[in-house]
Amino acid sequence: MTLKVKIQPQIIQTVASSLDFLVLFICGIMLVVISKFESISFLIFGICIIIFGLIQFISHSKTFYLYENELIVKYPLSFNLKKDIIIKLNKIEQINFKRGRGPYIVINLKNSERIFRINMSEKDIDIFVSQLNKLGIKTNRNNI
Repeated sequence: MTLKVKIQPQIIQTVASSLDFLVLFICGIMLVVISKFESISFLIFGICIIIFGLIQFISHSKTFYLYENELIVKYPLSFNLKKDIIIKLNKIEQINFKRGRGPYIVINLKNSERIFRINMSEKDIDIFVSQLNKLGIKTNRNNI
């Protein structure tokens, strides 16, 4: 198996596109600080919000590995809590790059679809699309 392209997440873009993570993280820290002056319930709630915010951040961070016969989506910050997603290229009908509440990729399979939020630069998307096209995968970029 020869690696064709590896697209890693842009950490700055991941943080910027994960505003929910930032808001939750800041609120959680504020609740932890307030808990020194108030009840322990603020501490517990603050820690829960921080953990939830970190989970949001981890789920937005994905690395795409494109090989000759498969596409693998890995979550590098998940500490093996999320399994790698392996998609055989012969099962892919088309890949659409779209913009909604941020850029995302829709992988249309023969019997289903997979949707991933992406944090790639335009250059990385160009490289990814080019390699997909070389492997015979139809792609469509909608304003990305």
